[in-house]
Amino acid sequence: MRIGIKAAKNCLGSKQLDHALEVLEKLGGYELLLKKPDVPSLPEDKELHQRLIAEYYVLRTSLVSLRAKTQ
Repeated sequence: MRIGIKAAKNCLGSKQLDHALEVLEKLGGYELLLKKPDVPSLPEDKELHQRLIAEYYVLRTSLVSLRAKTQ
């Protein structure tokens, strides 16, 4: 998930919105896995999962904003 977030950030930074969308679509599947309550994890892992999910949503919002500006 970390690599996907970095890739999406790079795509957004270089205005490659179609590629950013593809990466974020893939990350969406991982986001669902991280949110599952039945996944055993340590408290530190839960904090990391929450941070990654928050970054994912920020990137999605950024993509929507950038796409609206280009239309």
